[in-house]
Amino acid sequence: MIGEKDNEKLTVMENIDAVETHLRERYPDEKWFIRRQEGVSLDHGGIEVIFLNELDKGYNYYVDGDKVKQDGGFSKEGADEEMKHYEEES
Repeated sequence: MIGEKDNEKLTVMENIDAVETHLRERYPDEKWFIRRQEGVSLDHGGIEVIFLNELDKGYNYYVDGDKVKQDGGFSKEGADEEMKHYEEES
């Protein structure tokens, strides 16, 4: 069904917009790449973020109602262990 695919795309775009707003508020002077997290069901709404000042790591975000939450991250092999953009659950 075309309508179902359109709804999926709309949800992804809304999730990306919500994460983008969260990042602008939390990291106003930084830049990042943002995209839908691959291999994750839409219900989870996974959004992947890679900060330009931390290219060897990525962070996973999802939207829960009106809140944006970080859901772990990943790093390239041999990357420094420090996760500069790790967000404690509040």
